[in-house]
Amino acid sequence: MSLDPRLYATVPPAEAIAYLRDKVDIPTDGWYEFPDYYQDAAFTVAGAKGALLSQIHNAVNRAISEGQTLAEFSKRFRQIADGWVGNKPRRAQIIYQTNIRMAYAAGRYAHQLDPEVLKIQPYLQYVHSDAQVPRPHHKALDGKVFRATEIPFAVPNGFGCGCRYVSLTEEEVAAEGLEISNLKRGDIIQTEQGEMALEPDKGFDYIPGRTSPETRYNLLLEAASKMPPAIADYVRQQANQILQRGKTDGTD
Repeated sequence: MSLDPRLYATVPPAEAIAYLRDKVDIPTDGWYEFPDYYQDAAFTVAGAKGALLSQIHNAVNRAISEGQTLAEFSKRFRQIADGWVGNKPRRAQIIYQTNIRMAYAAGRYAHQLDPEVLKIQPYLQYVHSDAQVPRPHHKALDGKVFRATEIPFAVPNGFGCGCRYVSLTEEEVAAEGLEISNLKRGDIIQTEQGEMALEPDKGFDYIPGRTSPETRYNLLLEAASKMPPAIADYVRQQANQILQRGKTDGTD
């Protein structure tokens, strides 16, 4: 799927920038090493470790804070990853799209699921991305409206997924004659290719940005327990900083 560079060439919400910035670099051999919900706490790139991982993280942070396009990020990625087996255009695209989209989603959910916002806009409408090769169950959800606290799964919900939710008021739902869907995760939905279950893709089974500082702290301590001492100490220090920031800004 191609990505319109204009989509991210804007200044993102502060929550999106903070979401990426506050992740802790965790070296891994494969993206499958940690459960999905670790992704709110850990910045990972399969096979990238040490200084390389840190430099990629910094490049992603810069990309979102400056509104860089994929082409701009890819140029920097090629320089950083020179000589690394993972230095490929497709890899740069996946790293850019996945991290930027999840950060933007974290920013959107921070607003859409805010209790004060929910009083005014208690519904979320699923909007399909119009991908050239769509996931059938994602396309089948296009236009469906859910109570904001009862969505079947969060989006993005897979590598390359560009779907999103749009907040709606009671008045908007009534004016457009929209029905509230009761579809839940695991339910069967009719698609153009036949019946499919509503399930999140592996690696995307969480709502970005909704993990509390305390939970992120505990997840990082758990990850540190399996690491060499020097790396483990760094991760524990970062975990403590996350916990302290959470106490300072009152996030939950």
